[in-house]
This record gives sequence, C-alpha cells and structure tokens, in this order.
Amino acid sequence: MINQEIGNYKFLSVLGEGGMAVVYLAENTMLDCLVAVKVLKHEFVHNKNIRTRFLDEAKKMAKVKHPNIILVMDLIAVDDTVAIVMEYAEGKSLKDFIERIGKLDDATVESFLFQMLLSLQHIHQSGYIHRDIKPSNFMLGKDGTIKLADFGIAKDKNAVGATETGTQMGTPVYMSPEQVKADKTIDHRSDIYSLGVTLYYAINGKPPYDGNTTSQFDIHKKIVEEPLPDGMGESHFIEQINKACAKDREMRFQSCGEWLEVLQKGPVNKVVVDKTVVVTDNDKTVIVPSKRRFEEQKSEVIIGAQVWLTKNLDVATFRNGDPIQEAKTNAEWLAAGTNKQPAWCYYENESTNSTKYGKLYNWYAVNDPRGLAPEGYHVPTDEEWTQLTDYLGGESVAGTKMKSTSGWYANGNGTNESGFNGLPGGGRLYNGTFYSQGSYGYWWSASDEDKEVASFLSLYYNYSFVGRNGSLKEEGYSVRCLKD
Repeated sequence: MINQEIGNYKFLSVLGEGGMAVVYLAENTMLDCLVAVKVLKHEFVHNKNIRTRFLDEAKKMAKVKHPNIILVMDLIAVDDTVAIVMEYAEGKSLKDFIERIGKLDDATVESFLFQMLLSLQHIHQSGYIHRDIKPSNFMLGKDGTIKLADFGIAKDKNAVGATETGTQMGTPVYMSPEQVKADKTIDHRSDIYSLGVTLYYAINGKPPYDGNTTSQFDIHKKIVEEPLPDGMGESHFIEQINKACAKDREMRFQSCGEWLEVLQKGPVNKVVVDKTVVVTDNDKTVIVPSKRRFEEQKSEVIIGAQVWLTKNLDVATFRNGDPIQEAKTNAEWLAAGTNKQPAWCYYENESTNSTKYGKLYNWYAVNDPRGLAPEGYHVPTDEEWTQLTDYLGGESVAGTKMKSTSGWYANGNGTNESGFNGLPGGGRLYNGTFYSQGSYGYWWSASDEDKEVASFLSLYYNYSFVGRNGSLKEEGYSVRCLKD
C-alpha cells in the first residue's frame, strides 16, 4: 500500500505488523499531518467475526480519550480496505526501547509507571478491561510520554458471555492466572497483574519467562502455580510488583487508584520529586527539571478531557505573592464583602480544618486579576463544571461519583469513581455565619451572573445529583482548580 492514497490518507511506510493487521505511517493530506493507520489484512476483510472484532476495537478506542491513550481519529471502510486511523505517536514501543537500552532505573520506571497507571485507570473507569497489557502495547514518545494502544481484545466489563469459557485471551507471558484458566469472572485486576509483569520486564530488562526456551504449557503452569522468579535486584518496586502479581486477585492492588496511592508514598518519589524523564535521539533516558513538581502531578486526576487538582485550594497569597486578607471575625468578613475586597478564612476559623477542607474564599478573591489559582491552573467556569458533570453521566448522578468515600453525614458517602474527592467543606454566609460542614460541599465558579451574584456548584450528603446555582459574591466557598 506504500504511496497509495485512500480518501484523505496517503500511505508512506510500514510501522509494524501483527497477526491480523499492518500499521502504516500515513499523511492526512487534508490536514497536512501524520497519522498511524492500522489496516486489517486482506485475507481477514471478509471474515465476519474478525472484521466485527476489528471494527469493535475502533469503537472502544474512540470512547476512551486520555492523554496516555492513543487517540482514534477516523475509520476507513472502502472496498476491501478496513482500517483504523489513529494519532501517530512518534517514538517506539516500551518493549523496543528496553530491548535496546536494557533494564531501567527506578526514576525512569516511576515516571513511566505513573502514566501507565493513569491510562489503565481511565480504561477501567470507562467500563473496559484491556486484557492484553504488555510492553509492546505501550508507545513511548521522545518527550517521555507513555501512550497505551491496541484494544483488540478489550472487554466491556458489563458484557455478559463476551468470552466463552475455555477461550484464552492475551499474550502468554503477561497473562494473569485467571486468563490462563480462561475464567469467565475475569475483571480489571487481571490488567493489574499484567502491568506488574510489565514492570518486572522494565526493571530486569527481560520478562520473567522466556518463550523461546520454555513451552507455552510450562509458562502457563508457572503463572498459575509459582511466584515470579527472583532476580529483581534492589529495585524499590519489588514489593509493588509482588503485590500486583499475587495469584489470588483479592491480594493484589484492587484498583489502579490504590496502586497510585502507594506509588505516591513510596521512597522512590524522593528521586524524581521535581524531575521528568526525556528520551533522547540515541535512546538514552535523562532526568531534567520538570515544569510541574512530581507531587503536584500526583495530586491531579484526569476526568474526561479535564485535569483537576484532587484537593481544595489552600493558599493565602495570590499568584504574584500578594497576601489575601484573612477575615476571622464576622465583622471582618462582612466588611470585606461590602467593600468587594478579597478574603479567606478557615471553617469556624479553626486552622485544623485547612488540612482536610482547604480554605473558604469570597468571590472577590476568586476573580482577582492577580490570580488565585496556582501557575498552570484556573478556577473553572460554569461551562467547565457542566462539562465535568456531563462526562460523569449528568447532574442527576454525577454527585455520587464526585463525593469522597468518607466524611459525609447520614451515610451519604459517595463512590468517588471520578477521583474528584469532593468533601463537605460547608460555606460562610455574607454576615460571617458558618454552615453545612459535613453535609454540603460548595465550590466557586469563575462565572458571574450579575453584579451581585456568581455561580457555584454544590454536592449534598443525601442526594446523588449536583446543584449549580447562584450565590452572593460576599459568601465563602471552597475552590477547586482545573489545569489550563
């Protein structure tokens, strides 16, 4: 197909080949950009089952948009050509990278693992199990960005009977015990096992089992019956790998979020706390200063196309360093509002509340041109709040997904499926009265409705829906920041 044109796409070269498809580098002649095109091999085009599975892969990938997942851009179905058009991630697979430079140091592994967990977490939150997590399915860009690809055997978690008992799906060395057994109850924890084996490969420079010298039967037997082989050296990740690869899935990390929490607390964080990994042209990895501290990355969550901080704002100065008035007494709070001056406070003026809930701000602090949000972030507009709740299924159900799993009155805890970690920080009326901590959470919007009123979002202890209303600008609410 080299130099052929189909629609807007001119095929330039072969990037790779698998059992059912060939991946080409192509040019979108209309947009003047490079893309990767995965073309179903001619002998399978008229095989109904294979064609259906191939097209299903495109539909699945199109539904999971994330910075660490290869983006599906188009679908081609012209005559005998069936193909998926994807973004072109310049670089190579993680497998090819490790084969060339050998085992990775802990700083590099941590940077990669963090991104892999984010991609996998998004897949699981979108309702899928990937079922083929392995080094060759992670693409590594020259800027150190990891992107997950290949949804060819991904499964909808809610699908019933999608894979019959006795059908093994996956790549032998990276299969979980339940995949080897073709267990129909397979769930997202199988992906966590496979990611653990991928991590083993990264720190050792080789997989735990050699498919060239060991039969597939013996590999499967080892996966089911034996722990991972020794030889992981002194890596900080040994304990995490062993937990991820526990034979009993109840003993593994129960979610990518749980693993991310452990990763954040681990001693290796100190190595790259303000660094990022870059892959140079000669395939060497170097550590360079990052624009964002690692700790800040860890306090973010990606929800749809948005990146949110997971904690309420807790600053006492504007971005330029100017102080914001702390208004402790009711009179001070009322005066600040009356004079349209920025102000903040702790709930009930107790500094211990700051650790959990952050500070409460009046809207004049939110709207100050000196910038309340940290560099690289902003206070969301009402439209951006709407985008968030729409992504979570609409205002009628988004609240439960946004609320933290603890801290709410009357058994009103949420599932925190989104990772937003909303807490009931309450508010402060224009006259200084505090109210609703433990039962309601309020967050300012950057959008004003008129001279006196601005928009805000609320979560409730006893309802699953999200409220979006207007409030006097003199009142005090929490602030949650969105990445620019």
